[in-house]
Amino acid sequence: MFYTHGWVHVIAGCMFCGKTDEMLRLLRRFSIAGRTVVLIKPRLDTRTEDRTVVSRSGAQHTAVAVDDSRQIEALVGDADIVAIEEGQTWVPPSDPPTVPSDDPQGIDVAAGTGVEGMDERYDGDHRTGGDLDEGDLNGRIREAIRNDAATSVLADRLEIAVVGSTAILRGVVDDIGDGDALAAVIEQVDGIDDVRDETAVVGLD
Repeated sequence: MFYTHGWVHVIAGCMFCGKTDEMLRLLRRFSIAGRTVVLIKPRLDTRTEDRTVVSRSGAQHTAVAVDDSRQIEALVGDADIVAIEEGQTWVPPSDPPTVPSDDPQGIDVAAGTGVEGMDERYDGDHRTGGDLDEGDLNGRIREAIRNDAATSVLADRLEIAVVGSTAILRGVVDDIGDGDALAAVIEQVDGIDDVRDETAVVGLD
């Protein structure tokens, strides 16, 4: 079966379980079906030549070696299938976090190009400016949420209340881990010592 839209197929497992063999098997099938395939490998992987990926069973496929994952986009061209052998160390995003938008382009830039919102504390000296429709401390909390890539999508879905130095969050989040991510961001806001998470997770009572 071929997909008409993009998808990500992850092959994961322990050592010697046949991950590379399975990937090469799929690539052979796509090649036989007439799909254009590009196989990328990290240059740090010196077990085989730069231009080849070889499995432990001896199966092999031509490959392109890269020094950095940011080189991949320029190498894939019009390929239908892009395969990547071996996971690489995560590279911080160069694009800013975004949120859904009514704009024809489909997104709004939520913040700057910092790696995360916790790079700087959110106090009176670290603001993006502009008038806020809510209290100053509440506004700084929402801005911190919006400026962190892990929480930016939640910024406009939460109700934020502040009692003393405690931030109280209400609303619906997507994942059970979102509460921890929100607390980690909000605790960096100057004037907040504690976070009370009263959010609900989609699909959970």
